Amino acid sequence: MTLPIYWQNPKETGPFEVKIVSFDNGWVQLDQEVLYPEGGGQPSDQGLIIKGTNRWQVKHVKEKSGNIWLKLDKTDGLHVGDIVQVVADSKRRRILMQMHSGQHLFSAVLENEFGIGTTRVQMDVTESEISTDMKMSEEQIDKAEKIVNGIILGNVPIKSLFLTKDEVTSLKLRGNIEGISPKNGKYRLVQIGRDGTIDKNLCGGTHLDSTIEIQAFIVTQIDGKRIKFKCGEPAIEYAISLSQITRKLKNMLSVGHERFIEIIEKTKNENRKLRKQVEHFGINIIENEIMVTGKENRIVELKNFDRNILQKWKGRIPEGNIIFLLEDGFVAVIGTQAEKAASVLKNHGYKGGGKKGKYILKFIGNDKLPSLPEEIFSELKFIRS
Repeated sequence: MTLPIYWQNPKETGPFEVKIVSFDNGWVQLDQEVLYPEGGGQPSDQGLIIKGTNRWQVKHVKEKSGNIWLKLDKTDGLHVGDIVQVVADSKRRRILMQMHSGQHLFSAVLENEFGIGTTRVQMDVTESEISTDMKMSEEQIDKAEKIVNGIILGNVPIKSLFLTKDEVTSLKLRGNIEGISPKNGKYRLVQIGRDGTIDKNLCGGTHLDSTIEIQAFIVTQIDGKRIKFKCGEPAIEYAISLSQITRKLKNMLSVGHERFIEIIEKTKNENRKLRKQVEHFGINIIENEIMVTGKENRIVELKNFDRNILQKWKGRIPEGNIIFLLEDGFVAVIGTQAEKAASVLKNHGYKGGGKKGKYILKFIGNDKLPSLPEEIFSELKFIRS
């Protein structure tokens, strides 16, 4: 039975001596399966093809109709029958192994501890992600993260077995056999713990020999049923970054890290109150300017004014018309002739929209931002305030 090298010894990254079998529009087929193809949520290997002093970059690897194909940056200089060497990017392979083995362990803990299943997996070299069949609380995530790291430090074995379909169907697995294709009549079972006491799962990806090689596991974000995490080197780099930020915050706030959340919540509440006060003050400014306008047409400049307040404003449309000059090329037109004024502005490089006597536009012309075209004054008879 011939199995892929990336299954038999995933830590072996070459060089491997192989022969080129065929080409297909920038893709190359080799006579041996030495690089891992994308699948099961794990990105493919990358690496090099070497012939003499020449190098070709392997950008992507895929499986098609049972054959492994390599996407190269170029194929010039390669021919069918060439004997070449292939080298996998060892750092990329190692990190993806850490991510994949870490994901198996995390998913196993979620199912064993909370009865929560994993419905989708996507690995990457910087951050990976799973989706679950139900939302998790912060307390559950904290507990799972602690359990996973405890098992990592416990140096628990990770083992691959190659079984027939009958052997697989007799086992209790996390996940099922549906959608899993065998290679040469064999299914690959990845188990964590002696005899798979922690996890048994069918998988075609690359995996480590022990949980200690995962090094570390950190949940970085929770978004509904989506959970992002890091393992291995990316997790350690992330932890170091968090440690540095924590140290700086402790010095800035003169409190321990256990009070950070309390202070952030307090600051958020104070900012929320302040935003409401600013919004109330801004609406008063708009109302006062409209009251002064009466039946006249006026142009008023508002500096450091949040245009979102104008977007939210739903007050009385005046008989006259007022153009508010805002920062960054924005203007707001309010009044009975707002649509006409907006049309004139659009003819001079402004773009935007509105309704019911209120339009908000922005200057997008290629020329230098004008104060306002003179046509506005002559056509609409506005008075600059």
